[in-house]
Amino acid sequence: MAPTETHGPEMPRGIRVNSVRPGWISETLEALGRDGAAGTPADKVVDAYLGLIDGAANGQVIRP
Repeated sequence: MAPTETHGPEMPRGIRVNSVRPGWISETLEALGRDGAAGTPADKVVDAYLGLIDGAANGQVIRP
């Protein structure tokens, strides 16, 4: 996610750029008949997004 890490610190007026890279979501895998343990639970992905929205991080790639 080089654009996130590169452009985040360069943005004007306090604009922040971050990204969340969860990979497969557990519930999606289960809906497809696969092992949900191989994915990231949706609630952890939501927590990662909310943490970035509420926080001050900039130019970060979060892998919950």
